[in-house]
Amino acid sequence: MSGPQLHPSIDALRAEIRRIEATHPEDKERLARLVAELEHASKEGASPAGLTGKVREAVLHFEVEHPRVTAILNDVLVALGNVGI
Repeated sequence: MSGPQLHPSIDALRAEIRRIEATHPEDKERLARLVAELEHASKEGASPAGLTGKVREAVLHFEVEHPRVTAILNDVLVALGNVGI
């Protein structure tokens, strides 16, 4: 997968992780794991198996309490779709 297509979204997710309140440590941890997987998948030759499903699950999880995260994750889904994943 092409890294440049995901980098803006990954950077935006990192910014949102910093904004999420300390009262939601599990959300911060979940997003941090997802960012790590996205970074790995953005490297040339990395296999993004199951990544789209994980992003969709995250959208459902975050849509109520973290709408900005949801918007960014939707951008990630579009980028993944653009590269055929």
